[in-house]
Order: sequence, then C-alpha cells, then structure tokens
Amino acid sequence: MSKQTLYKNFKDLEELGVVKPSRNIGRATMYRINTEHPLVKRLNEMVDEVSLQIAEKEADKMRVPAKT
Repeated sequence: MSKQTLYKNFKDLEELGVVKPSRNIGRATMYRINTEHPLVKRLNEMVDEVSLQIAEKEADKMRVPAKT
C-alpha cells in the first residue's frame, strides 16, 4: 500500500478504533494498533494460522522418509 493511500484512510482507522493515539512528540501524534479491537484480533488470528501452515509445510520438507 502506498503511503498516500494510508494517509488517505488513516482517519477512518482511527474513527473505527483500529488505531489509537498513544502519545505526542512535539507536534507529532504517535499511534498504536488497538489489539483489543475485534478486527485486529481476527487479523492476528489469521496471521497465526498462516504462520502455522507455513511452519508445517517447511517441517514436511525437512522430514526424511523412513527406510523400509
């Protein structure tokens, strides 16, 4: 995603509660992902699921077939 697209939609993410302000440094506001938001929780679950699938696939590649 381009920076411009993020900037364009960031206010929506803030209004939905997906991100929230955490602190100010000078005139800049720093933001944090709201890990309690249902959409963020689901996204984290999906990342975990995909990571597990990748790990299982890599583990299968490393298994050596048993000699018979």
